[in-house]
Amino acid sequence: MKNLTILELRKKTGLSQRKFAEKFHIGLRALQSWEQGWRDIPESTLYMIQRIIELEDISDTMQEKSLTKWVIVDDCEQFIAKCSICGRTVDSRMIKNYPVCPECNAKMSN
Repeated sequence: MKNLTILELRKKTGLSQRKFAEKFHIGLRALQSWEQGWRDIPESTLYMIQRIIELEDISDTMQEKSLTKWVIVDDCEQFIAKCSICGRTVDSRMIKNYPVCPECNAKMSN
């Protein structure tokens, strides 16, 4: 991700100034001053906020994928669960005993 301003980062999250300040444990007045250009935000603070947002985006993407990874297909008169990410197949009755894919640790569901 390219370096963004604090205002661009906040708008990317869709949060109000108050909610953004609460989320990142920074003062509301400090955030307002940084966004208006009255004060410079410390580079380390800007970097850490940007990195947290990046990691949350990655986490959200992984969580969305894990919810739809497993599908049940009828194969040779038995039900097989197949991971749509890594392709691993297991007997669908095993999903109750093993809630994650043994290959890629994705959440299994039927």
